[in-house]
Amino acid sequence: MEGLFGCKDLQQLALSCERLLQLEAAGDEEHFNRQVLLYGLMTLLVKAEAKSESVEPTPAAIARVADYMIEHLDHELKRDELAKLAGLSPGYFSLAFQQYTGKTPTAYLMDVRMKRAKELLLSGDGVKETAIRVGYEDEFYFSRRFKQKMGLSPNAFVKSRRYSIVSVSDPISGSLLALGLLPKAAAFYPNHELYNRMTRLHSYELGEGQVWQENVDRLRASEPELIFCTDILAERSRKELEQIAPTVAIPWLSADWRQQLRTIAEVMEHREEAETWLSDYDGKAEAVYRKVRRNSLFHELVRRCGSWAAIYRIRPSCSSQFLASQSECTFDAGNRLYKNCFSA
Repeated sequence: MEGLFGCKDLQQLALSCERLLQLEAAGDEEHFNRQVLLYGLMTLLVKAEAKSESVEPTPAAIARVADYMIEHLDHELKRDELAKLAGLSPGYFSLAFQQYTGKTPTAYLMDVRMKRAKELLLSGDGVKETAIRVGYEDEFYFSRRFKQKMGLSPNAFVKSRRYSIVSVSDPISGSLLALGLLPKAAAFYPNHELYNRMTRLHSYELGEGQVWQENVDRLRASEPELIFCTDILAERSRKELEQIAPTVAIPWLSADWRQQLRTIAEVMEHREEAETWLSDYDGKAEAVYRKVRRNSLFHELVRRCGSWAAIYRIRPSCSSQFLASQSECTFDAGNRLYKNCFSA
């Protein structure tokens, strides 16, 4: 009660209740005064409810600030400013942040910066550009911190992730990068950012025509040890690939994207990386879901569209993923977070 009302409000509430009881005992002649006091009580209660709704719970404030840190890695993020953003004192903010995330604000920021740095380095960004994009003006200081965290310098890290593998499938290429595997050659969607650390193949999986032959020629020049494709690739084209190197066909229509990622990880003996990535993905999907639920525009969209709505997400280290579709469909673990929005 004290959290909803100030001292003056509590005193006024007590006096109003006492006066109301007195007027009730007085009979019908005090009907008007009783009405005035009743409206006064209602005003206090509405005021208290509005106040309670305006106070953001600490876990929600911490989650909001954590999201802010991820979205502003290239900024100088100081504890006092983050605490102010959360609406907490600096000391309590640090304690609460560690309680709800398991890490201090400094450690959390370091982890998300280094994780993003790995993605940028694998996608072809140089050390200096990567440093700036994750909040370090001095590339040499960034390199020292990266080596302290990863055990390798940025350049050594990139070299350690290069594999003599190729992918002729856009989504498989994205999955390889998500697992931290840098292929010698790969196909990507036309709107995907360029990956200058590998030979880029045409985004074309029909396995026929001049475009396919150009891909085959580039694959031969790459001299890979292993080739990934999907099982929808024509058998004749698959045999062409097998003449270049052993070829693994990933189930496409018979498996969802999580199973495909795990299959690739199994082949490359990166099972732990796959489970870590999927766990991180679920955490991000949950965070997005929380934001969507608070967005009245999304609920209006669902209301207007009826039984169908869709959300797409583009990740820098993986291919686009279809996250939500018709509400009557069966969703996987990531997608069902969005299904709940239809019944919210």
